[in-house]
Amino acid sequence: MTAKPLSGLLRAAGMRFRAWAARRHGRDALPAIILSRRIYILPTRYGLMLAALVVAMLIAGLNYNSNLGLAFAFLMASLAVVAMHHCHRNLLGLKVDIESQIDAFAGSQAALRFALRNDSILDRRDIEIRCTIETTGAQGSGMQSVPAKAQMQDVVGLPVARRGVIRLGQFEMHTRYPFGWFHAWTYVYAPLTVFAAPRPSPKSAARRTSPACAPTNPECRSSTWPGRCWRAAVSPPYAATRRRRPSRNG
Repeated sequence: MTAKPLSGLLRAAGMRFRAWAARRHGRDALPAIILSRRIYILPTRYGLMLAALVVAMLIAGLNYNSNLGLAFAFLMASLAVVAMHHCHRNLLGLKVDIESQIDAFAGSQAALRFALRNDSILDRRDIEIRCTIETTGAQGSGMQSVPAKAQMQDVVGLPVARRGVIRLGQFEMHTRYPFGWFHAWTYVYAPLTVFAAPRPSPKSAARRTSPACAPTNPECRSSTWPGRCWRAAVSPPYAATRRRRPSRNG
């Protein structure tokens, strides 16, 4: 019974924090660069368990005058500090760009495309991108690692329940690298628009499929709708309607 009120409180606290971060950072220009002042970091539950274990080892080492226990406790504390630094640095300096307008069908997933560029000499591991529709609570995520001096593409599948225009004001970037003891994240405030069209029936989709649809055709968006040409799927019904419309003179 207490799970629902607790989840509601956490969701409300997250919304208030995102609103505060939006007022603090403002709208981002693309490609956005992740700076140090916009990265937030907190320990995970495993990090809190590690902290409790280190405190217990310190108390036991002091109580029983165990130099080995004290040395191991300080070693684990130093390792936790180094892990926190690496977790923060995993996001620092990354450049992110997006495709701001995406087409999709209602009842399917919209493929949001992100470009991550790493100009440093260090690899960036396990970068997770999350997109959330605030009105419905639908969420999509994707994870990617970016080698040094390289650029990688990441595709996030966002469930689209109904047709219409869906606007997302921001997306999030998360990482728990290297040990999962800390969770670092940031918000990027850039507009994303998803145009969700009504999903065609299988019969109409088969009739509208173009045999000339190919990845080399600029009109074909086969990455979103495999084997289906945008011009063939949309234009012919309206064109046929215009052909059947009687003329004013007739």
